[in-house]
Amino acid sequence: MNKTKLLPLAAAALAIPGIGLRALHLLNGFDVDSGLPTAGSPWVWVCAVFFVLCAVLYGVLAARRKACRLKSCSARITRCSA
Repeated sequence: MNKTKLLPLAAAALAIPGIGLRALHLLNGFDVDSGLPTAGSPWVWVCAVFFVLCAVLYGVLAARRKACRLKSCSARITRCSA
């Protein structure tokens, strides 16, 4: 698979469960009458942990891509200057 398509595919794959978790959080994490967040709702933590894990995964994928791009760029510069 082409590595340039990895980041958009990861974003799309992580968006689907993220939307579902956010919907569950909005449905179950708030009091119906007052609209205030429910104290001790587990959906707040589930969503927060999922979003942090997604951000870390996406950051790692982006950093690896940038490192590969910089490595190939520096190899081209040394080849061209020699």
